[in-house]
Amino acid sequence: MYIKSLTNKRRGLQLFCFPYAGGGATMYLPWRDKISKDIELFAIQLPARGELFLEEPITNMDILVERLYQEILPYLRRPFAFFGHSMGGVIAYALLKKIEQNSNYRANFIVISASKPPFEYYGKDEHLLDNQALKSKLVSHNATPKEVLESDELMELILPIYRADLELVGSYNPPKTPKVQSKAYLFNGIEDMSKERIMQWSNYFREIAEYYEFNGGHFFINTHRDEVFRRVGEILL
Repeated sequence: MYIKSLTNKRRGLQLFCFPYAGGGATMYLPWRDKISKDIELFAIQLPARGELFLEEPITNMDILVERLYQEILPYLRRPFAFFGHSMGGVIAYALLKKIEQNSNYRANFIVISASKPPFEYYGKDEHLLDNQALKSKLVSHNATPKEVLESDELMELILPIYRADLELVGSYNPPKTPKVQSKAYLFNGIEDMSKERIMQWSNYFREIAEYYEFNGGHFFINTHRDEVFRRVGEILL
């Protein structure tokens, strides 16, 4: 099962959240007590982490999206929305594109958070970096605890997953048309990338409903969590 429920059964909008590279469903656990009580919160668990630890990571976006599509389809009879941070934004976009092309379902909205558009990841071959370079990349994001980075045993577990995730987004280059019809919101850290850069998502969506800027870098989702919750709450109104 790729879809994990993080809240008790509720009758409101279903919000599906997608993790960043190397991350898992647990990154959204703090959202349970912050999100509106009317929202049913789900997190996407990818292979090779959590309870799917024994599964091989998926490095092909078409394969991953097909599996997610088959699992999420029964949920789509009720109103739904997507939130994806970094790599999660690309996966959420790819899945939403699949949904729109293969069904009549439409998301209420999608939030693309700290994510470059697909063409910026494509062909970078970062998954070919050696372990030390990959570790340096993790360090630069300032999101992995020091005790984890200093543990050879934990790095042996984390780096292959991170490498696979980089291959997943680095090998995905979808056509920009047809554009996704569901409206998109963009979240960006002022120390992460320029507004002009993230706004290139407008080539992939019919409508960019709003652009929100946060203090902090790539992981403002952690360092400025309350502000993120506030903005998500505004969108959910």
